Amino acid sequence: MKILIIGLGGIGSFLVSHLQRAFNNDQFSADVIIADHDNVELKNIKYQNFTKEDVLVNKADVLAKRYSIVSKAIIKKITNENIKGYDIYVLCVDNFETRREVIEYCYKNNKHFIDLRAEGRSVFAMTKNSSLVEDLKTLNDDSKSGSCQKDYELENNIIQYGNLIISAIGLQLILNYLRYKETGKRILLHI
Repeated sequence: MKILIIGLGGIGSFLVSHLQRAFNNDQFSADVIIADHDNVELKNIKYQNFTKEDVLVNKADVLAKRYSIVSKAIIKKITNENIKGYDIYVLCVDNFETRREVIEYCYKNNKHFIDLRAEGRSVFAMTKNSSLVEDLKTLNDDSKSGSCQKDYELENNIIQYGNLIISAIGLQLILNYLRYKETGKRILLHI
């Protein structure tokens, strides 16, 4: 089983650490591949799983060195050319176009996806359901790209932890799929 985590910011960077803990506790066995073409920025360390020493280094490279669960780091953007070969796609991206491309790919190729989102205290998780039309409608309802933190809160040094909550929910959704091959339903929480 191959799991591809796309996006290693406020959600994906913590999801990798949750997966490492679950793996260490013998909760699953799978190849975990991580992908992000961005470098760590100083502003990221307030709410992402990085330190000052990681600044200016590629996010996927940092986490691949830190966590043994990672079997491969992809340091370029995921596109239609390099999306093939995985069983579960976990979207932790802040990019609408990438999210849409992966969801469409999963439907066309009978693959499973988990879409994790956060903005401040609001979190959202969606797994592949039975209708591309319905999943794309949900996607189109949230067609903007953005951070897991609200800009005005960051400007006032307010960090919300919805990203940590949704990364833990993401871990549970991955474990559910690996253990039971179930597809879940949408989860919408406002904390």
